[in-house]
Amino acid sequence: MSRVNVKKFEVHPYSQNSTDLLVEACLFKIHILPSRNANLALFLNFLRFLGDHIPMSGGQSFAYTKREPLGVCAGIGAWNYPFQTCSWKCAPALACGNTLVYKPSPWAPITPVLLGEVLAAAGLPKGVFSVVQFAYLSRKLRLSQGEKETGEALISHPDVVKVSFTGSVTTGQRIMEVCSKTLKKVTLELGGKSPLIIFDDCDLENAVKGAMMANFPTQGEVCSNGTRVFVHKKIYDQFLQKLVKRTKNLKIGDPLEHGTLVGAMITKEHMEKVHQFVERAKQEASFSFW
Repeated sequence: MSRVNVKKFEVHPYSQNSTDLLVEACLFKIHILPSRNANLALFLNFLRFLGDHIPMSGGQSFAYTKREPLGVCAGIGAWNYPFQTCSWKCAPALACGNTLVYKPSPWAPITPVLLGEVLAAAGLPKGVFSVVQFAYLSRKLRLSQGEKETGEALISHPDVVKVSFTGSVTTGQRIMEVCSKTLKKVTLELGGKSPLIIFDDCDLENAVKGAMMANFPTQGEVCSNGTRVFVHKKIYDQFLQKLVKRTKNLKIGDPLEHGTLVGAMITKEHMEKVHQFVERAKQEASFSFW
């Protein structure tokens, strides 16, 4: 069997469109001003050497590149975009001939199982894509504790050569620490705090729309949310008025109902944490104008 016949996805009920996967490697030339330092000169020559295609001399040599799979890869995903996160880790790994063991968030455990059915329907051999779950069997065992044990066992396994993780900075640091002991390859997509800066010469309606899009999708549970909005003092009042009006018009309700724009947060504990930040913001509110 070829690694993945993507067109076969079309016959599966969970798949709407075929997917083409392209993996490209790019090598860019770097130009730096010359220096009298001999070490720097050697460094620059080395960069130029790597940046150019190696010319073949007189047809006396034959050179080729052989792309080989890494082997067993591990993926650990987040709950806010479970399908995308799993797909981003699964598709490149399998397209390059690797196998993948995927651990989803315990708050979104079903999606990768459905994706596994899609891959099985496409003809993927058994064991090429595997899903490992954390079983919450005892109330005495904290969810975070059991999930941590499952993740640690996965990333520290000697057969795993590559780890891809999406989640918090703290967990990412721990994964980097564990994987460094065996020099595993690591890719981290971590949370962030994204600023949105709005100048006085902006298209105000478009700026308000951008602020809405930067904060409210997925109940605001997105790592790249524009959680800090800086507005020029000349348009601050207008911007705030329009933003509040649009925010009040958001339909909050059942995510399965048509027209709902804001649904439930992932857990009660997370909702309470967000409420704490809201109350803190009310108490510590201050304004700076520029």
